[in-house]
Amino acid sequence: ATAMTTDPTDTGVDPTDPFDRQALIDTFGPEPDSMLDVLVPIFLGDAAEQLTGMRDGLDVSDVEATRAAAHSLKGAAASMALPGISAACLAVEEAAKANQWSEAVGLVDEVQRQVDELAAFRQVAP
Repeated sequence: ATAMTTDPTDTGVDPTDPFDRQALIDTFGPEPDSMLDVLVPIFLGDAAEQLTGMRDGLDVSDVEATRAAAHSLKGAAASMALPGISAACLAVEEAAKANQWSEAVGLVDEVQRQVDELAAFRQVAP
């Protein structure tokens, strides 16, 4: 008989999971997935609007429009236990406030990438 070996690097956590699972449980209870089935499509719709707002603000170097859209999505992401999206939005806010427009474009692309990954993870059409 061969002994079963366990991979010490296997933490049982899906590396593609964008959620802070403990924060989800703290917010929505021990079975958050049914709540996520309702909330994620709403979040994705809002994210699309806020990403458009960020890009529109970038197009005309409008600090306040860019910052406000990033700030709004940052808060929504934080409330949904999505720390990566929240942090990416904070970076957009800071770049806009510093008038670092070329950097902000790449950061908005990163927010979009993470939103797209969330949609893929939850198997929701963007």
